[in-house]
Amino acid sequence: MDAMEGSVMTNTAKERFTISTAGMAELHRDRQPWSLIKELIANAWDEDSANRCDVTIEPAKGGVLVQVADNGKGFKDIDDSFTLLAASDKRGSAEKRGRFNVGEKEIISIATHAKVITVGHTVSFPEDGGRRVDPNKRKSGTIIECLVDWDPEVIPETVKMLSMFLAPIGETYIINGVDYSPTTEIIASMKSDLETVIQEAANRPMRRTRRKADVFIRESISGEGWLYELGIPVQKIEPPFLVDVYQKIPLSQTRDAAPARFLRDIYASILNEVVHLIPDEKAGEAWIHEALSKPERVNETAVKAVVNARYGDKVVLWSRDGQANEDAQTAGYTVIHPNALSTSERQSIKGVVSTSVEVFPDVTGLRGVEDVKPDKHMTHIADYAKWLGSGLLAKEINVDFKSAKIMNGTNWLARYTEASDLLSFNVEALGKSWFVGNITSNHTSLILHELAHDGDSSSPHQGDYVDRLADLGAQAIHLALLGKQNWFK
Repeated sequence: MDAMEGSVMTNTAKERFTISTAGMAELHRDRQPWSLIKELIANAWDEDSANRCDVTIEPAKGGVLVQVADNGKGFKDIDDSFTLLAASDKRGSAEKRGRFNVGEKEIISIATHAKVITVGHTVSFPEDGGRRVDPNKRKSGTIIECLVDWDPEVIPETVKMLSMFLAPIGETYIINGVDYSPTTEIIASMKSDLETVIQEAANRPMRRTRRKADVFIRESISGEGWLYELGIPVQKIEPPFLVDVYQKIPLSQTRDAAPARFLRDIYASILNEVVHLIPDEKAGEAWIHEALSKPERVNETAVKAVVNARYGDKVVLWSRDGQANEDAQTAGYTVIHPNALSTSERQSIKGVVSTSVEVFPDVTGLRGVEDVKPDKHMTHIADYAKWLGSGLLAKEINVDFKSAKIMNGTNWLARYTEASDLLSFNVEALGKSWFVGNITSNHTSLILHELAHDGDSSSPHQGDYVDRLADLGAQAIHLALLGKQNWFK
């Protein structure tokens, strides 16, 4: 009997997992070339001993040759050039771009062949697979070289994207022999409390936390906004600025998308700093709505500027007092309805904009308003109003008469207070003669105008108020046709 027959071979390995180069290539082959090359540049900028990064992208037999070189001290451990997810001291620094010791492996996985040439070692990744590590006599710097089977037509767009990178202060950044060190003006800088990811100690997981980061806002020559992490573009953003956050951002694995909550925080910080640069016609853009949804972050100056740009100087927030809303509109104010704002936006704006009832208080609280004892003509109008209220609103309403002078630039004729089902006529404004004689369409019109404020139709003269008024008008016609009482004689 064969010695191996019926037996089981034991296979052991030091590491639990094996990485498939082909499988990794499948994940990265369709990415934009610049987004893979950016990882090489990020590594160069993370090297404290380096102050120069040279990028070369040129046509070559078999595709495009990419070379990224720095003048630093080289790899601390040559195994890091081919080991994924190895422990890295970059994880413990919020101001380092690296996280997973993966970046350069992404482009190497799709390369036809590649080399890592660093101090003391050259690691070759040949076309037929595997790797070879050879000694060299290099004294400084690292070069990563990859031949990728891209169409050379991608080179101009790739160079364009890489030219947008914002090299650290003191760092020389060269692409195909051209210096692309930042030249755009920094128009604002700030310290902003933002979410980041960091490893607090070795053998501990990276976790999300918050810390104050330097944020630099630069003008965008193209007018296109971008969010950056430590000089590396992350994603397009709606604010038309280049916004560079100088710490790790909690990103997706491919580092091309920030979470929505982070964007809201950074939008509020941007608005605080550059609100004076935003044209009035842009004050309604979505990113500004997002910024205002962070009342704890956006400042009063920014809120006031946005409100003035959107609505002008005369503006109030809608309140449940329909008459106050109407008085505000009559006096030339813009009334901001709740439907125009999210709850958190309203919270931000409420700190700088009064409600309509604060600017135009309820009649019962006005100085100089006096009760008027009704005569028989007024009583006749009151009975008619009560009849309409009963028929249209299916409830008994109260009616009283006031004498009120001009208030806040408007002289109100009548008002309906839903909380007390009270319809008040202003005898001072209407004049006593208005109540004398037969009931006319003028009387009916004013009463319907006020009764339409009952229910959820308190927005002045628009939307549901108009619908409510039309509905009451139709019902009033039926009451007149079918009712037994004749009020018009």
